[in-house]
Order: sequence, then C-alpha cells, then structure tokens
Amino acid sequence: MVAAAQTAAKAARVEAEWAVLDVDAIHSASFGMRFDLILAHNLLGYVRDPAGRLVAIAQLLAIDGQLSIVVGNRLAEPLRYALMRRDLKGALQTVETVVRTRLGETFGTEIGLTDMDEVNIWLERAGLRVETSLGVRCVNDYLVGADELKWSVEGYGDLLRLELALSESDPYRQIAPLLHVVARTPQR
Repeated sequence: MVAAAQTAAKAARVEAEWAVLDVDAIHSASFGMRFDLILAHNLLGYVRDPAGRLVAIAQLLAIDGQLSIVVGNRLAEPLRYALMRRDLKGALQTVETVVRTRLGETFGTEIGLTDMDEVNIWLERAGLRVETSLGVRCVNDYLVGADELKWSVEGYGDLLRLELALSESDPYRQIAPLLHVVARTPQR
C-alpha cells in the first residue's frame, strides 16, 4: 500500500519523504521526527488502546500538521447485519447492546469499532482540532448483489456522486461503515 501511495504521489508531482512506523513502537521509533501529514487509515481498530495510540501519533505531527484517520463505525453495525448479512436478529442485537468489536472480514481478526463522538473526544485529548469528518461507503457496502450497477461506467459514476453527497451529510455520515476524520495540530 505504501508503494502504491508513493507511485500515486509521484504521478501527482507531490514531493515527499516517507516513513513507515510500527504503532506499538512509536514512542521509541520516532527519535524526534515530525511529520506534516500522518495517515492512520484502518489502524486504530487493531490496537489495544486507540485513544492512547492517537496521543502518541499526534506527538509526531509538526506544527500545523495533519492527521488523517479512518475507523470502523459501530453505529453502522445494525445496517451491516440487516442489509449485508440478512440477519435481522443480529441487527436487533447490535441495536440493543453497545457493540465495540466485530470480526473483520479482511484479516479474520477482531477489530475495534467506535463512533464519531468518541473519535472527536480522542482527537481533543490528543490536542488536535477536527477539520473534516466524513462517512465512507455510505451506500456501496449495502448494494449487495448489485455488481452490474456498481461496476458499469454509468453506475459507478452515479454511485460515486451519491457517496460524495452523503459523505458530508448527517445522518448518513453518522451511520456509514467507516468514518474518515482529518484533524490538525493548532498553530502556535
């Protein structure tokens, strides 16, 4: 993924130095490094203390640096169960209980889930201010069995426009399967 990002950045004529750090060793691996941009996409759901890790990550940001995170949204679980898995009892159970984890489909491991309010608290504790918060895959994941629609040229364009329109709008952003938040360190 890093190689693909580097290739895309080079094609877009973005000059950058890259560093890949182990989130469990950030405190010892940083050696005073500071970054203008840190991407922590689909990372915090796999660590034990996401709020604490976020504080450590934020300490690596330069003044006016940006942090981009993507996390799994616990508020999307009832819809995921009902629409994707066709499990109405499971959907109801996720409404009646506070769901904090689920088995991830990609790696087959447990991932932590959160919501936008909790993410905002984490970022505030890390000394960051939220610039943008978006819902990701507001509709796409729920179009089960609609591959001909999603992957036709016209269908893909329509889906993309719909996703972009919903990604910034509540309540859709609040119930999207993934949450994307960009925060910045305050200027001193």
